[in-house]
Amino acid sequence: SIGVIRAHDFIEHLPNGQKTMERIYDLLCDGGMAFILVPSTDGRGAFQDPTHISFWNQNSFWYYTRAETAAYIGTHARFQVGHIETFFPSDWHRENDISYVSGVLIAVKTEERKYGGVLTI
Repeated sequence: SIGVIRAHDFIEHLPNGQKTMERIYDLLCDGGMAFILVPSTDGRGAFQDPTHISFWNQNSFWYYTRAETAAYIGTHARFQVGHIETFFPSDWHRENDISYVSGVLIAVKTEERKYGGVLTI
């Protein structure tokens, strides 16, 4: 198990979002952190690049951070939200309507509540 995964401009190139998130979870130790940066479907960036084959926005992470939503897909991946936001990385991104989702997710592998913040998974 590892402590940190940085996936910037990466997961949108992988075909199966659920398998991607489950693999990230499996690789992380309890309390390990995933730093994810992905073009959001709230802007044009998610769809304009022909190499993007999975699509994400802030709500996409509900399936891995909220128990009631995770139940719909039957995933074993459980993350606590450290931070999630949609933003424009630069003025150029704003001018071209290319928004990004930034997520910091903490792998939860025990029932102990030890990472602070709200635990909804």
